[in-house]
Amino acid sequence: MNTIQRELGGISMPTSDELKMTIRHSARALLVAPSDLLTTEGRVTVAGGIVIFVVGMWPLVFNNAPPNNDEIEEALEQMALGMLVFVWGVLVCYGAKQMWELTSYNWAMVGSVLGVLPILVGIFGIIMLQNPKVIAGFAEVEAGSDKKNDEQGYPDE
Repeated sequence: MNTIQRELGGISMPTSDELKMTIRHSARALLVAPSDLLTTEGRVTVAGGIVIFVVGMWPLVFNNAPPNNDEIEEALEQMALGMLVFVWGVLVCYGAKQMWELTSYNWAMVGSVLGVLPILVGIFGIIMLQNPKVIAGFAEVEAGSDKKNDEQGYPDE
């Protein structure tokens, strides 16, 4: 038993590494539900984008008569909308991944904001990202990556 433990009556204090782990774990625990919901929303949005694209493409590909210019224009507009919805869903999923891993607060916020539109799940993510424990968890991870880059000799970004 060292001097500090004797002064505290045998209670050991957590080391700085253990404290960092508890900060990350508490932040990650708060973000499990919103990141899972955002991932599900992103997957549904991606699937919706694929369906919209295929529905727009269908008359052009599976039609015996050649389409006229109006049909082609309408199909291309619907296919473009499908691609936009697909990319939207991918960005929501990427933001959810960054949220769950505590990698990038900015991308997590982007994913949450984009997640507001289809089914309002992003509001839950935005609220949780404002929690001081979550902000501390992101800050701890970012500080750890900066320290690791310094130790490995990588220049600051």
